[in-house]
Amino acid sequence: MNALQCTIHHHPASIFCTIELKGQLKSTDAIKLKEQLCGNIDQFGKVITIDLSGIEELDLTGLNSLVISKQTFSREGKILKLRVPENGPLNEFASLTKFEQFLNIA
Repeated sequence: MNALQCTIHHHPASIFCTIELKGQLKSTDAIKLKEQLCGNIDQFGKVITIDLSGIEELDLTGLNSLVISKQTFSREGKILKLRVPENGPLNEFASLTKFEQFLNIA
């Protein structure tokens, strides 16, 4: 089992921020990520891209944490995008659950 790893790439003078995730976006790790993102929203730029190319597994809690984070960022006037590989676990899961309509997948 690979614990979730989060790396934030943001220069204070830039409006852009990239958050790189690796491992498993599941269970308590997903809840902690959502709390970290939503609790520190002012520390990110205006346009935030979450790179999910390193995610090996994803469950409904992980998917839900992304949807809630996107909604929270939108309310604050920020843009949250998801960078997802075509063969990644999020594409199939989002399609099956119809959550793709709530996510900005690039």
